[in-house]
Amino acid sequence: VPVVTLNQYNPIYEFTQGGSYRVCLRAVVRIGCVKEYCDDIQVTMPATNACNLIAFPNPAQNQVSVVVMLPQPRTITARLFNNQNVQVGSVTQQGNTGANQVTFNISALPRGIYTIRVESGGQICTARFEKI
Repeated sequence: VPVVTLNQYNPIYEFTQGGSYRVCLRAVVRIGCVKEYCDDIQVTMPATNACNLIAFPNPAQNQVSVVVMLPQPRTITARLFNNQNVQVGSVTQQGNTGANQVTFNISALPRGIYTIRVESGGQICTARFEKI
């Protein structure tokens, strides 16, 4: 099982597969004191609520978009994460029945691999792209 270490304030990690995991929080203060708390958790992945989107253009330089299909009008919330799973952007818009384009301005972001996570009506869809 690969180990993931996040060294950041208010870290977020999204599990991509269900299963049993040991999750630890380790706090280190300036004078060298270390406090660690670990717990075993069970992650269950929804069978029908996950889907994949296609980001375009890919690779992208200034803007990147995805098309979200909706069966009825709903609010679309899209979040942009860097390769360390840190949120670096978000867009919320009202979606209509059918195809809805969601676009991020990425011109100020550094090069790298990014993930777009779109939530609407209880469904979570993702897309990955490269910023050049």
